[in-house]
Amino acid sequence: MNKNNSIVITIILIIFVIFVAGLFLFSDSPKTPTENNTITVTDFAGRNVSLKVPVERVVLGSSRDLHEFAAIEGENFSKKIVGWGPDLKDTDKDTYDKFKEKYPKIENIPDVGSFSKGTFSVEKVVSLNPDLVTIPLWDYEKAKYDIE
Repeated sequence: MNKNNSIVITIILIIFVIFVAGLFLFSDSPKTPTENNTITVTDFAGRNVSLKVPVERVVLGSSRDLHEFAAIEGENFSKKIVGWGPDLKDTDKDTYDKFKEKYPKIENIPDVGSFSKGTFSVEKVVSLNPDLVTIPLWDYEKAKYDIE
């Protein structure tokens, strides 16, 4: 994959994360209860996904999505992240350290493993009881057998 393709994929992922976060994180519960308070969306893999709203417990398959998640969720973003992949700490330690300096609670977010390293743990994710799990589209091929 060349550098231009990587940049395009990264931009698409950022747009996706912002869109998904906007849909799920800022959704208020309906004033009158609906059937299970759910919404259905189509993800980038083309699947229809139904989710409980508002989303309260999120696993970020890629902790590099922290930037967008924090920007959308605000100061209390760490309360909603119940697990994440290790990639931010592994690939951008400076950013991780800056976030940790301001938001020390992120150090306690459980690591669910990495698809690229073959350490992703479905069992760990399930044990965290998330409402939403985000997985980068480029990890979908590696992840689809675990998540189906």
